[in-house]
Amino acid sequence: MRLIVGLLLILLGLGWLASEVPLAAEVPTPAVQTPWRRTVDGWEKTAAWTVDSRPRRPAIHPSLVASMEVLLVLAALVAFSPRPN
Repeated sequence: MRLIVGLLLILLGLGWLASEVPLAAEVPTPAVQTPWRRTVDGWEKTAAWTVDSRPRRPAIHPSLVASMEVLLVLAALVAFSPRPN
């Protein structure tokens, strides 16, 4: 029990110490702002970015996914439950 309490105190102390250490200084922004940005798809102009304000409907309704998960879990519980003698 003392070992667990001691380890918890050490972990709490290390967490507090890590929260007190200052983060690295922020990288200054370059003086020249270019219209190009590196994205996942490569270099793109920021002017070409558009924001679609309309929310898109998901392909599958979330309640359908949830019900399928419940049915799968119930089937697994029935399949792997111990059989009475």
